[in-house]
Amino acid sequence: MTFGERVKAKRVALGLSQADLAISMGFADRSAIAKIEKGQNAVKASKILDLARALHTTPSYLYGWDDDLVALGYCAKWRPDGRVEVSDASNPSKKAIFKADEYERLVENGDLPAITRAVDDGSTRSAEEDARSKFLEAYENRPEMRMLFKLADGWTKEDVETAVKLVEALKSKDVDT
Repeated sequence: MTFGERVKAKRVALGLSQADLAISMGFADRSAIAKIEKGQNAVKASKILDLARALHTTPSYLYGWDDDLVALGYCAKWRPDGRVEVSDASNPSKKAIFKADEYERLVENGDLPAITRAVDDGSTRSAEEDARSKFLEAYENRPEMRMLFKLADGWTKEDVETAVKLVEALKSKDVDT
């Protein structure tokens, strides 16, 4: 299946017209989508991610990079939060959530076993990451916490809570002196 055929298949599966997809992509009319589907126009690199999101899929699916994953009985979809959810097609409750760049790197490097292991293990990582993300959102826009966010990748919720308490304690100490 070509890139254009994948775009059309996803669009049709979602019940979108070419005009609907064109509007969501910011194109003037449906002809841009028609040309992409026919293979007459390439999608600019800056628009690939937007197209994948609009079609609730991943760039790697559109390019055919994860065909091997699909052949093994797994499906990947783009989540509204920008991460990729991979599930077992025969048992959708078995799934794993990946950061988009992590997923794309694994697929490009052909490391399908890492993806399938995460799904087959019934990874609870998604629930933990969701809780951590919601917790971090509360601190996201506070200037005094910016450095914390640069360091927090891979930290648990408890690690972040401890760090926040320390930063707040130091901040109140500065105000008191």
